[in-house]
Amino acid sequence: MCLISFCTHIPSRRAALHPGSTDKGWLNKSAMQIAETGKPVKWSTPLGLPCVQPYTKNKRYNVMTPVQGVSLSCPAPEMPVNKRKQSTAFPPNFIHSQDSTHMLMTAIECYHAGIPFAAVHDSFWTLPCHVDEMDSIIREQFILMYSFDVLKQLKESFEAYNPEVKFGDLPDSGQLNIDCVRDSKYFFS
Repeated sequence: MCLISFCTHIPSRRAALHPGSTDKGWLNKSAMQIAETGKPVKWSTPLGLPCVQPYTKNKRYNVMTPVQGVSLSCPAPEMPVNKRKQSTAFPPNFIHSQDSTHMLMTAIECYHAGIPFAAVHDSFWTLPCHVDEMDSIIREQFILMYSFDVLKQLKESFEAYNPEVKFGDLPDSGQLNIDCVRDSKYFFS
């Protein structure tokens, strides 16, 4: 899934027919507000997995060799957060965390149904005799995951982790009925 898919497919009360750049802008701005406090951006996936962006400013090392001097630049946990990287990396990292959550939910349900499951990123595989059943599981898990307002939940977790920050209002919600995913011909292929 990409950010545009996120913005047109998730929650039924948000994002339908809604420019993806508006949601992405809110994600960028919120991440920058957190980074301005000197803290990394952190959130939890719908399965409760904590995510923390590790981006700090680089520490520079000068190494002198018999032939020449070499300057190395490496991220270091003791350095201040890299505000720009915290902000620009957050939207895709958040989307990846949502995609991986959907994959895990699908894998768990396939396991319970006795369906062999393999995946790489957003490509899911099973044996041909299980494709239709897995297709149904993929859709049902997506509907389950996005039947609540993901951005509202994210904002609430941001506010809990960062009470000193006043986050902006969420972008206007759209009118997508998430249950339409169940009948969408090309939802996942």
